[in-house]
Amino acid sequence: MCTVFPPDGRLSQLSRYCLPKKMLTALDALSTYYTENTLKARRNLRGDIDRRNGVLNRQFLDAMSLVNEVKRKKKKQTDAQKRLVGNDQA
Repeated sequence: MCTVFPPDGRLSQLSRYCLPKKMLTALDALSTYYTENTLKARRNLRGDIDRRNGVLNRQFLDAMSLVNEVKRKKKKQTDAQKRLVGNDQA
């Protein structure tokens, strides 16, 4: 299933075209930070996407670092409890 759009000025020879849902989702995400259609903006688009990707990757790594730290603490607690239970049974 796709969405049908009326043609704009550049696509006047086409009566209509169809975009897949995944492409619409990608374009929607892109439109959040690509707001003006200028020559400079088009030239900088790749760099902007790469920078945004780097920021998102850093945020993900920071979040996973916190998760990993909590996991390490829980493992230490579990190991300590296992040692205590093992000493009580002996």
